[in-house]
Amino acid sequence: MSDYACQSVQSIKRGIALTDKIWEQNSQITVSFLNGSPHQHHLVKTISTQWNPFINLTFIFVDDNSGQIRISFNEGGSWAHVGKNALLIPQEDATCNFGWLTEDMNDDDVGALAVILHEWGHIIGLEHEQNHPDKEIPYNSAEVYIYYRTIGWTDEQIETWVFGGYDKLLSTTSPYDKDSIMHYPVDNSVTHGNWSVSWVTELSIGDKLFVSQLYPPHSQQNPTEPLHGVTNFDINLRRTNGYLNKDTEDIITVIPSGTTVSVYNGPVTKDGLKWYEVTHVTEVTGWVAEQVNNTKLLNITK
Repeated sequence: MSDYACQSVQSIKRGIALTDKIWEQNSQITVSFLNGSPHQHHLVKTISTQWNPFINLTFIFVDDNSGQIRISFNEGGSWAHVGKNALLIPQEDATCNFGWLTEDMNDDDVGALAVILHEWGHIIGLEHEQNHPDKEIPYNSAEVYIYYRTIGWTDEQIETWVFGGYDKLLSTTSPYDKDSIMHYPVDNSVTHGNWSVSWVTELSIGDKLFVSQLYPPHSQQNPTEPLHGVTNFDINLRRTNGYLNKDTEDIITVIPSGTTVSVYNGPVTKDGLKWYEVTHVTEVTGWVAEQVNNTKLLNITK
């Protein structure tokens, strides 16, 4: 996947956003299709709306080529200029390209979902999660070069798109999100141990929380209004995420089965488990594990 990158980034609650590329709040952004079939247009219009409940941006599709976002389907690969960077591109040029959308794809095709949601995240102003300064990817460097050279990447592209990362002083220090739609796939053959990332085909909890803070939706009175979850078992509420090498004081309380909690942050991977920061009915905030082995402890409302 070929995307355009920028260097100036902003720290919000989580994720990576570009300081000077973030749209003004409540922006109405026009979108044009420069070419492509009615079916390709339908895929983009339909799938991209999955971001809409979590942002206050409005995308208006226009019938001519005057759009601020101009989408092509004829160039190689799939890419998008990030956020307001699209406004710097000559009017006759595309600002986004979906070279991988084919006529046989439908609205729930994993390939269409992966590429449209990812590139639309760039259009909104998000950067690549695998370039997070706190990424936890155990790369095998020699195998990385072999693998990506095979698929046609240059060493410069590999160093930028795989190994590259943003300066921590300029970027978010919030938790790295392996499940983010903005994360490239990582093949198991290029890492040490059994570590990989498959094609992501849906917005993660972290994606939704982050853009809701970046562009608070009109329905959200508080920009940090949480998502919700329900406990399936009695589970420990901890002061910090993780459970290994901690004394009993790390456990704040036990949340009873069937309790509704508010989810403010996560997921964070620690000690082999995914953790979410939650508040329950007593207004006490702490961390809970989502799942242990095959047992689901917490169901997140998406």
